[in-house]
Amino acid sequence: MKSSDLLEYVKEAKPSGDIRDAFATIILWMTNREMIEAGLWPQLNSMELLKLRERDKLGAVRDYKRRCGCSLMDAKGRVEDAMRVHYGVTSFFDLEKNKDE
Repeated sequence: MKSSDLLEYVKEAKPSGDIRDAFATIILWMTNREMIEAGLWPQLNSMELLKLRERDKLGAVRDYKRRCGCSLMDAKGRVEDAMRVHYGVTSFFDLEKNKDE
């Protein structure tokens, strides 16, 4: 089943409340998985970027993995890509070391 099939079901069934919210979560997860299968990696969301601002790389990796359903190594790669863009490093240890120099 693809996310579009489930979306069509929800459109016809018109669930409400918590059930509607659960369907939305599942559809987003399925969409992310389909994007990954197509080689289109979802960007980090605001909560994952907040974890990086708090220097919590492991938390950002864990949250991305959970949200997208990808492997741990793939999540680590995506988070490190975002760190390269935002901080120019892939480890906060490197960032602190550069600050001391």
